[in-house]
Amino acid sequence: MDGIESRGKLVVIGASNRQNAIDPALRRPGRFDREIEIGIPDQEGRFEILQIHTRGIPLTEDVDLEGLSKITHGFVGADLESLSKEAAMRSIRRILPEINMEQSKIPLEVLNKIKITNDDFQNALKDVFDRILEIPIPSKEARKQILEIHLEKKPIDSTVNIEKLVEIKDSYTGADIAAMVNAAAMSAIKEHISAAGKNEIQDEKVKQNNNGTSRGWFEKGVEEE
Repeated sequence: MDGIESRGKLVVIGASNRQNAIDPALRRPGRFDREIEIGIPDQEGRFEILQIHTRGIPLTEDVDLEGLSKITHGFVGADLESLSKEAAMRSIRRILPEINMEQSKIPLEVLNKIKITNDDFQNALKDVFDRILEIPIPSKEARKQILEIHLEKKPIDSTVNIEKLVEIKDSYTGADIAAMVNAAAMSAIKEHISAAGKNEIQDEKVKQNNNGTSRGWFEKGVEEE
């Protein structure tokens, strides 16, 4: 984003669910002016989100949204939206046998039978939990193995302390470790290119100075002759 001139009402927004994988250069001053962290909603927030996603949906009196918000700890907005849709689909499946697919319109008395019950939510919640495959954060030994895999065939400086890295990165997943190694490799390549460029410029200056000195000696010799 360096060098971008003001274009008026232009806003650049970035989003990520992997904070550890974000390039630190993007977080320096002059890049994004604000960082907004949207965390996992609390019980009150989950209750309000459920109310939003069930607005306008026919619910039976036994549906307890507040109770659902208490047992869905860790759910974000997308999870609660999926839960509401799955519960609604279960209600629709119950009346499918009564729907004549050859009719252009569904009778109103059939549509009025579509009501989401508390059992629909409970069964939908079970399905959502069954679909979740929880992969725990790797242990220290696992992180070390993952790090060694990603460092394989890479030139590692003698100052790199793998044991210390896996110790301080206790919350890193395999993807985070891979991103860290890639970022370090890119940083090393950039430093190498920068250093090579500086050396090339320095060599060119020395060469020019040597040529100028030799030419001066030659011109001085001609004058003396």
